[in-house]
Amino acid sequence: ALPADLPEGEVKGMLARGGYELSFKWSKGVLTALEIQSKVGGVCLLRYGNKITSIATQKGEIYKLNGDLERL
Repeated sequence: ALPADLPEGEVKGMLARGGYELSFKWSKGVLTALEIQSKVGGVCLLRYGNKITSIATQKGEIYKLNGDLERL
């Protein structure tokens, strides 16, 4: 969830369930970039709005996605 009171912003180093570290940016209230670092490996399930995707990750790897949850 992106904060409605902050239409532009960036978060770095947020820890997520399952052993992931997230960094993301948004503009005009919409996600523009997402970076995931896997701390333990495994399948990372992502949900943003109506979009759902999963990524098979490996420990220590970094994955970059755009605002449509597509890998770059």
